[in-house]
Amino acid sequence: MSKINAEVVKRVLEDAHLARPIGWSIGVFQQNIRYEVFINKINPILENFQGQEAVEEYLSLVQASYQILEPDMRKLVAKGAEVMVYGSELARLTLSGQLVRAEWAASFQFKANLIEKISMSVYRWNILPASSSVAISAQLVDFGVDVV
Repeated sequence: MSKINAEVVKRVLEDAHLARPIGWSIGVFQQNIRYEVFINKINPILENFQGQEAVEEYLSLVQASYQILEPDMRKLVAKGAEVMVYGSELARLTLSGQLVRAEWAASFQFKANLIEKISMSVYRWNILPASSSVAISAQLVDFGVDVV
């Protein structure tokens, strides 16, 4: 079961940049899913969302305002009903055009083969200077992560 859960999480994260129709998470999320997100920045953000529709709506807002340019899923560990993922990314804030380097950890908890709870912690959030010479790729790349 752990490997199946890991594949579900990997697919959800790899497709995070895609625009999705309402209802896409049926068969992936529990109806009463909880999503908790913490972003450690100058003014920290702590948000909680409950229910499939609320989580889908939040994720669609993120997708519209946060363009992942260089994803890097470093480690994915599946054990029983939980999948832990550690990663980082270079992204563009679509409203301001600023580039951000973020490092994060996420826990996905499953119940009856569906995601019941997601806890996302962005523990490093660095806005890059406008003059940064960071080379960015407009193409999204395969995460290339092995399931442990």
